[in-house]
Amino acid sequence: MSNQIKKSHTLQIIVFWVNIILLAIALLFVLKAKGPDFASFPTTNIAFERYAIILTLAIIPISLKLFHSYHQKIKSLSQDKFIKKYTIAYYLRLITFDIVAILNLTGFQSYNSHNTMYLTIMIIFALFFCYPNRQALQNEKSEND
Repeated sequence: MSNQIKKSHTLQIIVFWVNIILLAIALLFVLKAKGPDFASFPTTNIAFERYAIILTLAIIPISLKLFHSYHQKIKSLSQDKFIKKYTIAYYLRLITFDIVAILNLTGFQSYNSHNTMYLTIMIIFALFFCYPNRQALQNEKSEND
């Protein structure tokens, strides 16, 4: 079982860092496409900006709390099922953050909304709360054996 835990944890770390790097590159790409004078064009879509702020600020704690609740719920499963369900939940949490970040980047590109750029940066920092935890997988192994 230790090999399965190690393999799952390693894959989660790789996906985690690739995810952060790709989001940072996407943000830098949009900033580069806007050019150095993107702040001089004040046109924006206020409704989109408001919904993006509400959605981003709601998704961060909801996603983190749902993952924690689900983690507590699956603790009693056998090790194989636990690792499988934990991994799926982990990736769904990352995908949720990615969807909101892509929405914000799209708003920045389409509407020149500076707040969505800041929200994307906030999502990237919130992703650091999703760093894969090997100890959680190992604790479950010792509790379930």
